[in-house]
Amino acid sequence: MLQSTKIMLTALGAVSLLNYPAAAQQKRNPAPAVGSEIRVLDETQPAGGTVQLKVSLTEPKPISSGTKRLVLDPFAVDEILGISLWSPLGDVFGVARVTDGNLSVNAISPLGSFGTVVDYPILTVAAHIRTDAIAGMTFPLSLDPSSSFVDSLGLVEPFLPSKPGILTIGGSASIHNVIPGGGIWPAGTQIRIVGSGFDPAARIRTKFKTKSAKVVSPSEIQLVLGETVEMDAQKISVTNPNKDSVDYYSYLRAIPQGASLQPAVAAAHPIFPRSFKATQARTAQQAQGATGTVLTALAIQNSNAATAEIRLEAWTPASGVLAQAALTLASGESITRELGEYFQTKLSAGTQVRVIATVPVQVVSFTADAATGELRPLMPVPF
Repeated sequence: MLQSTKIMLTALGAVSLLNYPAAAQQKRNPAPAVGSEIRVLDETQPAGGTVQLKVSLTEPKPISSGTKRLVLDPFAVDEILGISLWSPLGDVFGVARVTDGNLSVNAISPLGSFGTVVDYPILTVAAHIRTDAIAGMTFPLSLDPSSSFVDSLGLVEPFLPSKPGILTIGGSASIHNVIPGGGIWPAGTQIRIVGSGFDPAARIRTKFKTKSAKVVSPSEIQLVLGETVEMDAQKISVTNPNKDSVDYYSYLRAIPQGASLQPAVAAAHPIFPRSFKATQARTAQQAQGATGTVLTALAIQNSNAATAEIRLEAWTPASGVLAQAALTLASGESITRELGEYFQTKLSAGTQVRVIATVPVQVVSFTADAATGELRPLMPVPF
């Protein structure tokens, strides 16, 4: 059971990557904030279903960095299933950590597009509703008043409180996942909407064209694409004849290949950029810090229909290739490991790890402090 669930979102813009101000050095903007509120939308979901919590802006507000906190009642939710970030240019990515019912998300938006569009939620979190939740009960969904965000000048904007969202236990339809939920797929591809409570006469609405849409069981709807579609962040709505409805924004919830032997890395949830896919990308082993507890990790995800054959190289300018490793990722699979785990050896600070794949894959790197659990995303670069 979750003791308490807090969502913290820290987004670092391109400017702050170069000179990220410490909280003690940040200055509060003397001018009143204009317009934009950060809010959590209302949701109605049955006991045992999946709720997708949606955090959105009321007005465009480029987010350089900030802290967003959301508390969920442990009598409503008992597991967090997936996390997704959205920006119009598809540049935002990051890493999240769930521990003792607390969820923290650190993100980078290299092109600064995070928060600039209000048509889609900037953050979605899929969570499981307890099976013993009582129908009719309501739970507030609101950001903590201490939440704030920092603009590109390093000024702390005051948090604008908004009317709390409400999670109501009830209704019938629930969407658990969309498969495939990410990547670009051609016309004729079958899309599965997995969930519960789907009526045979349910109405399915999408913004993309479909050749067919069929409820095959109370737990599955099958769509056939009528055009080439990028499935990331597609809004899918299902409405039963009794007017119960559910909205879901799709994303790829990849199947992980095992788990890291490093607990701090295994506890991390990489969030991949929608627009950055490469056949060649690299990251570097970071310093382990004064305490020697900082680990560097690499996550790779395959959103293609084709299998990805991947070669990893540990490389330095002085010595060239030090070690190699090979792995295979099927469509919809991912892998996350501490860098040395890929090569079964410890890497020195500054050693590059190169990813060479047969199809474009999504890559995220991050540091994880084994002592504190703190996570920091790193920007992979092509080579």
